[in-house]
Amino acid sequence: MYRWHESGCRRPDVSAASGLPTCSYCFAIPSLAQDALPRLPQLQDSSEMNLTWPPVVSYRHPKSESERQTQQDQPEPKTSSLLPELPSEDSIRLVRLKPGTAGSPIHADYETAATGT
Repeated sequence: MYRWHESGCRRPDVSAASGLPTCSYCFAIPSLAQDALPRLPQLQDSSEMNLTWPPVVSYRHPKSESERQTQQDQPEPKTSSLLPELPSEDSIRLVRLKPGTAGSPIHADYETAATGT
């Protein structure tokens, strides 16, 4: 990670004074030299990434223009949501993240709660 703050900076607070980023805590200013900025990694072709859709996602290939037009003429069927239904207007959805290891996918549970208003 590119870090330009002083090593003892415990609370980085960056602001742009006169267009130049400055830390208000350690008063460090980043080097604006071309070589000082980290280079972005080269992205590989998405077909080489071995990506898959999660089982809850129903993926379909893009439809032709005539299929899209036919589908627009028909009403959409009601689909169930992955989110829990809100029982009343004073309810909210909560997301509880499950612990994981570094680099692992994020897993979460959804709940509803009444705000009591």
